[in-house]
Amino acid sequence: MKNIAVHNYVYPDDASLLEYYQSVRDLTAGEELRPVKFTETCCSARSGSGSDVFGAQYDPTMKNALIVARYVWQYLTIVQAESFDRWTAVTNLPCSPKIDRAQCATAINETAGYNSGLVYIDGNYNKTRDYNLYMTKRAFMLKHFAYFHRPGSVRYDVPQDQLPSSVNAVASKQGSTWTVLFMNNQTHTNDVKRQLPNGTTKVARLVQPTDSEDWTDVSPVLVVKTGAVNLSLPGQSLSTLQLS
Repeated sequence: MKNIAVHNYVYPDDASLLEYYQSVRDLTAGEELRPVKFTETCCSARSGSGSDVFGAQYDPTMKNALIVARYVWQYLTIVQAESFDRWTAVTNLPCSPKIDRAQCATAINETAGYNSGLVYIDGNYNKTRDYNLYMTKRAFMLKHFAYFHRPGSVRYDVPQDQLPSSVNAVASKQGSTWTVLFMNNQTHTNDVKRQLPNGTTKVARLVQPTDSEDWTDVSPVLVVKTGAVNLSLPGQSLSTLQLS
């Protein structure tokens, strides 16, 4: 069976994406629904919908990482995509840190560069001899999906009406391990309480990247005696909770 490969450059809202999914179902009526692969998204200069979201900008922070993470959430949940492939891993900075300023690799540039890569290099390295790799928060965002939600995992829906506004979640199970990724797009902390799946005995791991941290194992006090877990999501963060 052939797959349906989907790129994302018009940045549809949730309702438009659901309409697309229904169209795919209509076109394959009477047949087994062909798997959708989310294969490419790039260069969103802000959140929102419509082709004008595409634009020049270099944003290595959690702000853009969360924008891209929500695109992945959209396609995995609304369109039931079976995978997401990032199309560009390494590309050039819009500056040379040794010539301009070191902060040019870590600060948002609203007029130059593109949010296309996960890792950036100084394209002028022949002159500057700067061979450093400059990581973006998008790299750690993708690591959450690739490291925790492995091939062969089964995804489960997390009802949106059970989450705070501007918080999305992706849950999957592989073997006896459950993994839930929470995305807090708000700038303030959000608290969530989730009922644990039947048979869950303990919280195995909690990993959170924020603007100040890249990949941090957190050891919070989590309430599990009542069959539920209380979790605090920092503003503009990703939080992966593993249960076993």
